[in-house]
Amino acid sequence: MADAAAREELCSSSPRPFAHLFYEAAKILLKETITSATKSWWSENAPEFYKRLGIDSYTRTPKKLTLTRLLLSRLCAARSGHGDFAAYHHRLNHRKAHIHCSCSEPKSSTRFLECTIPP
Repeated sequence: MADAAAREELCSSSPRPFAHLFYEAAKILLKETITSATKSWWSENAPEFYKRLGIDSYTRTPKKLTLTRLLLSRLCAARSGHGDFAAYHHRLNHRKAHIHCSCSEPKSSTRFLECTIPP
């Protein structure tokens, strides 16, 4: 008897106008809550090096996917610390290495952000 009443209610032609609004509002609220919690956690726990480079917390569509390969490779080198940098060559006693940027400054992981001369 209860099943028949439930089936009749589901099959009735009267629409439920607010049910989908509740679902959409819940999705928006959940997304905002997750984003807020992630940003809060990142501001407290992000590595200092990431903070200096201005790398924000994770987002669903990373902006770095729109970068050129050259810029993305330099960003990856800056984040990892692996690359053609003066400190690396000094540490390993590479005497013939080019340790200066084209603007005469020593090469560093973030030099590409500061240099005004294009590569």
